[in-house]
Amino acid sequence: RHDAPTCGNINPIVTRGGQEREIEWNGHALYDAAGQFSAVLSIGLDVTERSTMEQALRHSTERLNEAQRIAQVGNWTLDLIGGELIWSDEVFRLFEIDPTRFGATYEAFLDAIHPDDRAAVNQAYSDSLKDRLPYEITHRLRMSDDRIKWVHEKCLSYFDAAGKPLRSLGTVQDVTRGKEAEIELRIAAAAFESQEAMVVTDAD
Repeated sequence: RHDAPTCGNINPIVTRGGQEREIEWNGHALYDAAGQFSAVLSIGLDVTERSTMEQALRHSTERLNEAQRIAQVGNWTLDLIGGELIWSDEVFRLFEIDPTRFGATYEAFLDAIHPDDRAAVNQAYSDSLKDRLPYEITHRLRMSDDRIKWVHEKCLSYFDAAGKPLRSLGTVQDVTRGKEAEIELRIAAAAFESQEAMVVTDAD
């Protein structure tokens, strides 16, 4: 008789030399010839280095997420073989999408874009794959409450030796404030030019 081993229990120990180590225990139940339980064989594996690396990775990820939140810049990866799209936490915040409800596909990404900009964004990405060149584009997002956001995206794709696209990496940044200021300046400039034309017309 053989039961599945139990594992995953990690306990700290202190060695004779005074070092603290992390030990992961794997237990195996032992049975006699009659099938009766007789003992447990436990094997300890020193996972100190692995635990240290995992903790460092967690801290690094937390710092990256915080930096992206402050800068309002997120990153994404699209696996063109498997079709999986991975967003950083900040992209979800920018798009105001619940990670648990996101389809994690390129089509789902397009659905989050303003309807009037989807074709342009899709064309820019398709052209970048065809020409094997990076691209960047500024486009709108329409939120569930009809608010408009502006984002600037950059993308770089990788290809195999035959030119087949493998994956795309990109960034997306919230540029709403800058874009709204630009629009306001353009409107003000147009109004000023219109007033000048009226003055010249009245003078004649």
